[in-house]
Amino acid sequence: MSSPTVPAHRFLCGCGHSDHPLAAEHHALHDAGLADGIVLPIEGSLPASSPLRTKDSAAQDYEQRVFMARVSSATPGEIISAAIAVAYPHDPTLAAPVIPYAATGHKEDIEAIARTLAQQVLDERKIEIRSIHSLAVQIKVERAACALAGVVLEPTNTL
Repeated sequence: MSSPTVPAHRFLCGCGHSDHPLAAEHHALHDAGLADGIVLPIEGSLPASSPLRTKDSAAQDYEQRVFMARVSSATPGEIISAAIAVAYPHDPTLAAPVIPYAATGHKEDIEAIARTLAQQVLDERKIEIRSIHSLAVQIKVERAACALAGVVLEPTNTL
């Protein structure tokens, strides 16, 4: 069981189109469920024993701390993708590295790169991997477009 001070986490993704890249990014944030608050980008690892939540059980908070992969393009016909991967160590007392990766290309390829990098982080530290979870999204650019994938940290209590 996790400590009440350890934040939970959930995966999310979104895509958006618009006439301007900034508007497309906002549409992607809306698609991911992040447009109604403040998005605070973070980097690093999930805290040890951070519980995974589903979107249905997630707590809503005005300030969202998010590990995020994001890519934008205004080249019609281009495929852009964003992926996020988390390598969970077998030892639950260790943090889980979060790898965001976004680029031009199909989501299967971008997700494979993110998963490989997440595995590499723990392999190089000689830490046994319990599992790797990932999520990816792609969009074919029509006008300006944005694709994003992320992991949101959320409080585990509502005191």
